[in-house]
Amino acid sequence: MNANLWEQLAESQKREQITRQELELTKQNLTHYEKLIEKLYSQLEHLNQQKERLRIYKESNSKRIGELEDKMKDLEILENIDLTKILQEL
Repeated sequence: MNANLWEQLAESQKREQITRQELELTKQNLTHYEKLIEKLYSQLEHLNQQKERLRIYKESNSKRIGELEDKMKDLEILENIDLTKILQEL
């Protein structure tokens, strides 16, 4: 009977050791995944900042393109005017 109890105690200690090892591995994995999540959040924030800069860049470029197109229209109108004829009439 006593030997049986010792055997059960030894098995319990083995299970406890295995459980402790699994717990330690789980803690390590948890730490690893927390760091990974933090890194991914950082990357997401960086991507959002780049997206905002790109949006601002596109907006300013579209305004500039509009201004240049307006200038081109003005120049096309000036090209169609016969300056020599106007000067002669003056």
